[in-house]
Amino acid sequence: MENVYEIAGFSTLLIVAGIVELFKKFNVSGNWLVVISMLVGTIFGVVYQLYILYPAAQAWIEVGYFGIGMGLGASGLYSITKRMTSTK
Repeated sequence: MENVYEIAGFSTLLIVAGIVELFKKFNVSGNWLVVISMLVGTIFGVVYQLYILYPAAQAWIEVGYFGIGMGLGASGLYSITKRMTSTK
């Protein structure tokens, strides 16, 4: 059975959470984060439905998901490495 809301090995919910965390790094806070998470979640929900409805577009959607997932992962790894190597 295929995992629900997963494309190209990346969970849609984790990608949305990662994008919201990215906005936090730009000092976005409060209700704006709620609005951003709602908009990003809606966009990725629509993309997921398009993935199901249009098999011809699946390859392109998978490429997009993979790129976003790898980019978020790399930025998170950079942040963790920077935090671990910084001296105070």
